[in-house]
Amino acid sequence: MRTNCCIRLALTVTAVVAGAQDRTWAQSSVIKVKAAPTYTSQQVVFPPVSPESSFGPVTNGDTLAELDRMAPGHTVAPTPPGPDAGRLPPLPGRPSVPKPGVPTTRVPRPSTKSISILPSDSLSTNTVNPQPPSLSRLPAPAPTVGSAPPVAPPTAPTVITPPTAPAVKATPTAPLVRATPTAPTIAHPYSEYIDNSAADGHTQSPGSQVYQDPVTLAPPFAHQSRGWFNRNTGFLRINTPLSFHMLDFQNRQTDKEIRILEDRQGAGSGPSITFGAQLRASGLYGRTDTADQFSYFGRSAEDFVGNTATDIRLLQTNQSMVIHANSWAHGYVETLLSDGASFLPFDEDGFQVRQAYILLGDLNQSPFYAFLGKKNVSFGDFGTLSPFSQALPWHYFGAIAEGGGVGYTGNGLRAQVMALSGGQGTRVVDSEEDGHINNFAANIRYDWEASPDLAFGIGGGYLHGTVYDAAISDPIDPTAFGPRNGAWDVNGSVHVGALRMAGEFVQTEDAWPSTGRRVSAWRAEAAYDFLYGNTPCVLSGSFSEGNQGASGTEFEFNRQLVVGLRIQPSPNAFFTFEYVRSTGFAPLVDVTTASDRSAEQNSAVFGLVLAI
Repeated sequence: MRTNCCIRLALTVTAVVAGAQDRTWAQSSVIKVKAAPTYTSQQVVFPPVSPESSFGPVTNGDTLAELDRMAPGHTVAPTPPGPDAGRLPPLPGRPSVPKPGVPTTRVPRPSTKSISILPSDSLSTNTVNPQPPSLSRLPAPAPTVGSAPPVAPPTAPTVITPPTAPAVKATPTAPLVRATPTAPTIAHPYSEYIDNSAADGHTQSPGSQVYQDPVTLAPPFAHQSRGWFNRNTGFLRINTPLSFHMLDFQNRQTDKEIRILEDRQGAGSGPSITFGAQLRASGLYGRTDTADQFSYFGRSAEDFVGNTATDIRLLQTNQSMVIHANSWAHGYVETLLSDGASFLPFDEDGFQVRQAYILLGDLNQSPFYAFLGKKNVSFGDFGTLSPFSQALPWHYFGAIAEGGGVGYTGNGLRAQVMALSGGQGTRVVDSEEDGHINNFAANIRYDWEASPDLAFGIGGGYLHGTVYDAAISDPIDPTAFGPRNGAWDVNGSVHVGALRMAGEFVQTEDAWPSTGRRVSAWRAEAAYDFLYGNTPCVLSGSFSEGNQGASGTEFEFNRQLVVGLRIQPSPNAFFTFEYVRSTGFAPLVDVTTASDRSAEQNSAVFGLVLAI
């Protein structure tokens, strides 16, 4: 009996202990479930990104995974599509969250043999200070009301140990998302062609001076690479501002080699070739008061008869190559197909190599340079502010010859000295003996910029031998010689805001034996820059005169008045309109016998210039 009592007592204790265990397990389960809602609230939500947002457009191929890759350290994988989208997988060893409409499977109540009392510290560890869970893990849901707690291995509670807070990822901020670059503000329609040194005071036409040198622009307006043939980078190049300057007949005739050196500055030391081309087309309507005497210097007088002249032609087309062998060795080649101008001693028209020379210098290392070959002689200025027609000093004293020299450029000062091969050069250069270096030229120019809107320039030059040395009036006859007769030049310019003024005077040292008077030419000009809408325009006026005879003689003078307008709708092209009044008819060939001082010609001249 005592034994039976002991057995019944043991069973009773066991039942009590089992009940305690049941209550303890249920309590631990309830505690864990109550903490679960705080876990599920920790979610990362990406804000919607629309194509119009400040973060830039999102294409159809943009996914959360791609955005993840764009954010450094952001490793959260996107939820796969499907009926469970947005749901995270359950913890290992725990049942899934019941779905609506799916019956819950009841788990039998565990027997007393399968329950063990867990240490109290294991419960406190998981329930007193809960931590946020991983985004890829979710704590078990609460069991169905009225059901027994699920069977779990004793080690199951340790599986749900939550991760630490750093596992939660913050929403990516805007700097981590692609941004669309904004375009820079451009104040001028052709800012990439603005000459930063335009205030040097040089006597260039404002229209051409404004567009000579490029400036660096930020993308997307910067010139883009085009493989092995690039616009202004790479081995083969096209540079419109440089080519426009080198091929221009109007401006800065005598020191264009400096522009080649400036082009090389900052361009590295590798070799390159820049190709350029220019076409100058013109239309003319002219009327003279004396039959067969057309005194406009922009055409050959022999091409017209009667009292009117109408003409449309391509006056010149020329091509150029600027060669940079390295940072200090350069070359320039220019060809010309001309119609109606005396570019050669024996032939007024035809194809020729206009200039070809080698240039040695690196302005990053030294302001000094050297050159040799056929080029514009370093003498005078001979530019003009007119948009198309040359001023008379160029017609009288412009020069090209073979030779070599040295130069300096820096701090507003430009200077050159050039030794010339003997004999007759192109146009005005001449000496009495071939086969010797017996002629030379020198030139100097200083420009001072007082302020961005005020600049001054003054220059001078000397040429030792000219064609005005023979007793016959035929400057293009290579056999006509006489006592050496040099020439000197002085020129200057003023720039005040958009207004430019320029002047030049050039004269021989001695009288021309053919006429008994010194030969001289001068010009006085002004031009005003303005914008018509977004189109750059230049309005100019020029008066020039050439003198070679005594006062009152038929061959005393040639005079020219030009009122012009230049319109540049594109950096690669401009249109010109000029009214030209020419008085006096004194051709420099047979000047003493073919002249008529009373002849007058009024002309309307249209020009179109294209260049790359």
